[in-house]
Amino acid sequence: MQKLLTILTLTAGCLFANYDDDCCNPCDPCDPCDPCEVECCEPCDFMPPCPPDTCAYNAPVMIDIKCSWDMFLSASFLYMQAKEDNLPFAQSNQFDDLIFTEAVGTLSYDYEPAFRVGLGFNIGCDDWMFNFEYTRYHADVASGSFSKENSAGILPYLGTLDIWFLAQEEVTNYTNYTASSKWRLEMDLIDFNLSRKYFVGHCLTFNSHFGIRAGWIDQTYTANYVINSPSKSESINSTSNTESWAVGLRGGLDTDWRFCGGFYLFGNGAVSILYTDYDKVNIQYNATLANFQDSASTSLCFLRPQTDLAIGLGWSDYFCCNDWFFDFRIGYEMQVFWNQNVLLFGRGQFTEKATLTSYHPAGGDLYLHGLVIAARLDF
Repeated sequence: MQKLLTILTLTAGCLFANYDDDCCNPCDPCDPCDPCEVECCEPCDFMPPCPPDTCAYNAPVMIDIKCSWDMFLSASFLYMQAKEDNLPFAQSNQFDDLIFTEAVGTLSYDYEPAFRVGLGFNIGCDDWMFNFEYTRYHADVASGSFSKENSAGILPYLGTLDIWFLAQEEVTNYTNYTASSKWRLEMDLIDFNLSRKYFVGHCLTFNSHFGIRAGWIDQTYTANYVINSPSKSESINSTSNTESWAVGLRGGLDTDWRFCGGFYLFGNGAVSILYTDYDKVNIQYNATLANFQDSASTSLCFLRPQTDLAIGLGWSDYFCCNDWFFDFRIGYEMQVFWNQNVLLFGRGQFTEKATLTSYHPAGGDLYLHGLVIAARLDF
């Protein structure tokens, strides 16, 4: 009721009063961002936020060092686990009725160390930055083993799918079936980025970047299978490997959410579209049974998406009378390379003349995730 009476009073004033100064017209909406109206008008119960004085511009985040070269060095220690879809290596089989059981041999994935180094400089145009980064991850990242006793056999899964060790009537003479495998990943990434770091708020900064990513990813998957009996043993070994290179565009956004004492939270994201060429995609295997040896190879090329995400805590400050600027951060990072797995499945059988009848790529994404500790020095 009081608000209604106020509106009626102001409306009556607008109809019958004569104002010589438009600035102090109480009939105009109250604008707290206009100094004239703030002085002349009645205060409002609700004060909307004022627009910025300078529109459509984000002030750059300047690292102002005495007598600087406007350059920085960065180094990161990574302790990451690599995983990939579709890498089982064995499945048990009951030969007497040819029914597959649910037991499947799978890999155990380890965390392995890696590193990243970078170099960057301010190019002098509105505080744009150019930087180069190199990431290296080379390791035997996974292994596994699987065994079965008595009448249950083992069929190879990756590399030699559906190749029978023995004819069905010979299985009862064998007592132990084992399988083991190992996966090695060798990955090198190079990034060239053009970026600009700027204020979005007093305690929030963005770093937009765009550039080129190049990479080399090689994989080797080995699997070994053995059938034992009191008098003899039979074995089969397979190796599937790929060698690939990729290049494409990459863009992303890094964010710093600052609070007190130089500390901040960061959240970064980037996406790439990479032309990926698999120069070598090979499969080869041999078996003691029937003296069987065979191999196959192919080459492939695709456009592959790739994404990066990171989150963590950082701290930065000047030291030595502003001669240097140091930044330290620790966080969690993950990368996804979509459909990177083209390791081959072989398909064949033991007949009077054993052959590799067909093969096809396994398919599946490649994942890396783990701890990242990074340091940067501006000078």
